[in-house]
Amino acid sequence: MSASITEIPIKYNEKGLPIPRGQLVATEYGTLIEHYPEYLAKLIMDTGGIRGPIGVQYVVNESIRYAQKINEINVSIKNGQLRDQLHELEFEETPGFVHNYKGGIKSDGTYRWGRGLATITAYCAADCVHCTRGRIVGRAKNKYVQQNIDSPQGLDNKMELTFPEVDDIFNLYRIDPWLTEIIISGGEFLIARLELFKHVVSGTAQLMRETKYNEYLGKEIPVLDIVRIGARLPVQNPQLVTDERIDILKQLINPNFMLHINHPAELTDDALEALNKLRSIPGANLYSQSVFLRGVNAVLKPGYEVEDQELEYEQREGPDGKVYSVPVKDHSIDEKATVQLLIDMFSVLKRKGNINPYYLFQNDKVHWAMPLTVPPPQAIEIWQQVAPNDMSGLVNSAQFVFDNGHGKVAAAKSQNIISDKQAGHFDYRGHFVPWGELIEGA
Repeated sequence: MSASITEIPIKYNEKGLPIPRGQLVATEYGTLIEHYPEYLAKLIMDTGGIRGPIGVQYVVNESIRYAQKINEINVSIKNGQLRDQLHELEFEETPGFVHNYKGGIKSDGTYRWGRGLATITAYCAADCVHCTRGRIVGRAKNKYVQQNIDSPQGLDNKMELTFPEVDDIFNLYRIDPWLTEIIISGGEFLIARLELFKHVVSGTAQLMRETKYNEYLGKEIPVLDIVRIGARLPVQNPQLVTDERIDILKQLINPNFMLHINHPAELTDDALEALNKLRSIPGANLYSQSVFLRGVNAVLKPGYEVEDQELEYEQREGPDGKVYSVPVKDHSIDEKATVQLLIDMFSVLKRKGNINPYYLFQNDKVHWAMPLTVPPPQAIEIWQQVAPNDMSGLVNSAQFVFDNGHGKVAAAKSQNIISDKQAGHFDYRGHFVPWGELIEGA
């Protein structure tokens, strides 16, 4: 990336609000363009400006993105995970459908139900700089949509699924006797093209009313009985949560909305009004999914900016006998203030938004978001200080989880992550995931 690109100044309009720079500060894939509505631009300025906890999530700090770019891409190439660092293509059974958690009969004779992720769109109301799906989300329209040999039919090549591709996903649910839960995601599904939105919702509702035969259980069961919808729209552009779309969603039975909220300041009056609309759907449940991010909910010490990482490393031996250089602490983070903010955030989610705290994610290891990542050992230490007795029993159910694409594991509640003293953790499938880089020859 040339200096002429990385030094594009941020301009402000006549209202004093920052103007998004679009594709000029996109990733090397032409994705995650700088894109946010006026609603967010105002909130950014009301909460500390472009370096405040909202601004950090949307305004690209190109000195971070491109300073880290060469090293992180080289690491990704070495690991064979340049485009798909979360292995979604590995588990993609049909375009847009990732079937990671398969159901079936376990070796001890018990069984588990399966669930799948349906990624319907590759666009959002605003593009988060830390987006998990940054390889596909947030393209400039009609640009950078190129054939990708790893996924010739998926969203790597287009902005949304077709109706037949959506129907192929639905048919997988009719065929698989253990697949009974769907997670509808994107991009932002709530702003999917209206006809596509209607098709997905009506088709999902139809599955909830159909049955299929499970031979092991010897009976008919619902084709689909749990629906989750990932959403960030209520805190990005709440005016787009329209009555028309709410009425369409009322076809669903007890839908669960998984809301990506990273800071208490995102719960404005407008956002709360949009959340109330979701809650008006009969049987609707609201849950939070937050990401642990430096400069957002991991508070920085006074005088530090988000690019001012002060990392401390340790050499740790993994269970594979290899030695890794593990980042164990970022001295720019104010741990006491971070613990308090997390306690306040979960409490505010429940008190103001009547949202059930659900997940706090360790930031995914995608190279475009690494500068916002809290070192895993330090993140676990901080989480252990967010003691349940500091919060209401209604909000202490939140879990701090790691997910490398092979499945989530919960810190401090799982045998996969015993303590912050490890060199890494074991994922859902038992694979070792190092927290640092291998030291060759050590």
